[in-house]
Amino acid sequence: QRAVTVGLQVLVLAILAWACLPRRFRESPVEYRSWRRFGEAGAVACAMLLLSPMSSKSHFCILLVPALLLAPAVVRPGRHLLLTLLVAGDVGLSGIASRGVVGRWMTNRLLAAGAIAWGTLLLLAATVRLLTRPNPLAARNLGGEPAANSSVSDNR
Repeated sequence: QRAVTVGLQVLVLAILAWACLPRRFRESPVEYRSWRRFGEAGAVACAMLLLSPMSSKSHFCILLVPALLLAPAVVRPGRHLLLTLLVAGDVGLSGIASRGVVGRWMTNRLLAAGAIAWGTLLLLAATVRLLTRPNPLAARNLGGEPAANSSVSDNR
């Protein structure tokens, strides 16, 4: 059991390192770099919560960083279906684990099954996906052009 836990922690760290590779975007415009740093901060926040041995409810307010990063990609035209499904899954898992929605008994079961952690994992996956694909939305939202080394494709 300990080996599985350590293996999954190493996997989260490897995914985080892969998503935050600096050499991938060296020749990007300055505007895109600041957006990317914000995305990397969101991915680090998700990984931090997943790797922490003790996380309380108040720690999860840091998930606003990846949520703010992903909101434009989910609600604007040209949105990416996978990102939309991952964010919807996070909202569903995290939102349904509320006593006001499903009652105390079901909330306790959902929390015991790790609904909040699973939602954080989905948010990490969405953030990593956004960081590792050519993202014309980010450049368009900032008023710039997509990076010269990325290909703009249909995102549906």
